[in-house]
Amino acid sequence: MELGIFEEGDFHPQVDLTEFFVTFANYIPPLTHPNLESIDGGVAPFSYAGGESDLDFQISYPLIWPQNSILYQTDDIFYATGVEGGGGFLNTFLDAIDGSYCTYSAYGETGDSSIDPVYPDPILLGYQGTRQCGVYKPTNVISISYGEQEDDLPTNYQQRQCNEFMKLGLQVTSVLIASGDSGVAARGTDDWNADGCLGNGEIFNPDFPASCPYVTSAGRE
Repeated sequence: MELGIFEEGDFHPQVDLTEFFVTFANYIPPLTHPNLESIDGGVAPFSYAGGESDLDFQISYPLIWPQNSILYQTDDIFYATGVEGGGGFLNTFLDAIDGSYCTYSAYGETGDSSIDPVYPDPILLGYQGTRQCGVYKPTNVISISYGEQEDDLPTNYQQRQCNEFMKLGLQVTSVLIASGDSGVAARGTDDWNADGCLGNGEIFNPDFPASCPYVTSAGRE
């Protein structure tokens, strides 16, 4: 049994994990690393560190060892880092662990949206394969330390995706989602409000998919 960890646009170098194991968890072999299940050209490990990936593995390994992790590194470098794309979130990951989601229709949405990555990537240096549908089996527990504001994604897009989390739960996959960094508001300004709230600055602006009732939202707020 392994812990599934989603990453996108953030990477870990092996040297960081090795240094962590040697310094803080010397009962874990120093070259231990997650098993990569690359989605649509996702690449890892990488030559430079991203704070999220390092943190995810350095926190989880001491808790789960001797179990290992599966790394769902999602989307090629151009989409993952925002060089191209329309701001879609998580659909290509869900496609890869449930082939039926690629064509699932709900709330007026069928398959991926116009804001999601398109493969083969129009940039020739990007991933030139077709979109991956149902190529991996979901782990029993999946950790996603990322989120978007509800206000930044179409309502139907979120509702369809939330249904998929319900389906995963019925199939005995628990999805743990970061609650966000700023409670019920966005991390920075939104709607020109310094507090990250909406409207006149008094309307909550929660994270998605943390607000989906079929996931477990965890964090410091």
